[in-house]
Amino acid sequence: HDDIAAAVAADLAFHDGVLQASANPFVPVLFSQLRQVLKVTRSQTSSKQDIRRRALNHHKLIRDAIAAHDEAAAREAMNAHLDQTWDDFTHYFRSSGLTDLPKSPAASNK
Repeated sequence: HDDIAAAVAADLAFHDGVLQASANPFVPVLFSQLRQVLKVTRSQTSSKQDIRRRALNHHKLIRDAIAAHDEAAAREAMNAHLDQTWDDFTHYFRSSGLTDLPKSPAASNK
């Protein structure tokens, strides 16, 4: 039995922990403004087991890099996770009939 609410809560808690570990007092404050929107979208995308599995794999890479105090690896892992999240988000919503989605925020930084 899939517990979507628990998966979403765990996902948001993971990101809260990463933000707290950043030691930047502004980052958690900014994230708090997006938290409700992310909770709604993650509640939808987390209904797909393959999306949850990909996210968990990325979370492990991020966690391991932070635990190793490897800033470059943590940054790379987080960027890969953001790309994965965007790809999953757009695929999920396109398969739901939405086709007019913006380009990935990460793509504009490359």
